[in-house]
Amino acid sequence: MDYGSVKSYVYGMALMLFVVYGIYFLRISPPNRLKKVLGCIMVAWSVLLFKDVLYFHDFVITHEHVYKTLMMIDNWAVALCYIYAMELLKPGGMTWGKAFLAMSGFVLFTALYAISGSETVYVMNMAFTAVYCVAVSIYIVVNTVRYNRMLKNMYSDLTRVNVKWLYEAVALMLLNYCFWAFIYFVDDAVSDICYYVLLCGVWTLVACNTDRQIVPSCAEASEAEEALDAPLQDEGEKNFPFAERLESMMSSGYFCENPQLTLQELADELNTNRTTLSAYINKELGTTFYDLINRVRLEYAESLLRDASLKLTQDELAAKAGFNSLSTFLRAFRKKYEMSPNEYRARNVQ
Repeated sequence: MDYGSVKSYVYGMALMLFVVYGIYFLRISPPNRLKKVLGCIMVAWSVLLFKDVLYFHDFVITHEHVYKTLMMIDNWAVALCYIYAMELLKPGGMTWGKAFLAMSGFVLFTALYAISGSETVYVMNMAFTAVYCVAVSIYIVVNTVRYNRMLKNMYSDLTRVNVKWLYEAVALMLLNYCFWAFIYFVDDAVSDICYYVLLCGVWTLVACNTDRQIVPSCAEASEAEEALDAPLQDEGEKNFPFAERLESMMSSGYFCENPQLTLQELADELNTNRTTLSAYINKELGTTFYDLINRVRLEYAESLLRDASLKLTQDELAAKAGFNSLSTFLRAFRKKYEMSPNEYRARNVQ
């Protein structure tokens, strides 16, 4: 098989894919900060991939210094992953200054090698990139856990807001880096093909999830972040006049009426603010907004299951209990009761 021709075809498809993604997120898709950042990253990837055309030129192939300089420019893409992750996990946190700092190490190594042609600099750049990849992966994993904790203080439905899909993206990114690292030292067409295919797969995963992602505003994210680290109040400082009404709403079925209830909506209903309500739920009730709402919903679903006169399907049960999707309901129910709703009904209703 002519792997060179296959490589050229796959490369062309990858380039077009990133161009389309860049146009979509910058022009077609409804705008928000995260989508704009991703659009810019896709454009940057398009430029990096377009640069790969030079690898097919005889001059580049026969001049090792030029070839390796271009290879080092590819390393800059690792910083693009970090820039995207920071904007996703810390909404509004990415600035031009931080983006420049994220790129500066790679740019410096590339410039040093372009000037000196030192093989030591070339190898050092590879080591720097490897450490950077590991650091970015750790950053994403740690902050994904924190981000999802933060979301549980804001939303009762995490279907389109949680970022657990980032774990898959990180795993694929690291695998793709292995292919690229091999190519860094050995010119191999098959590895090149695997690299381009996996690259498209990773960023398609990121693009699809970004397109459907609900991102909290910078103010909401900032308040939720502060709530995670807020200290316990002293007894004399506790002032939650809405507590009694909240208890009444929990028993009245209010939480089952709005599958996408948010902390802000509940705070408005209780005539308080997000910070105070979040503090009460986190510190006084010892739980999160998400867990509180879904605990009440599951208890209501349990009461429906125990009613022998009701013959609800699982879809109807999930809807009545206030869950936005059947899969979310079944997963939550099994986690709490260690059985499915149908099994629960069979065991508890004669």
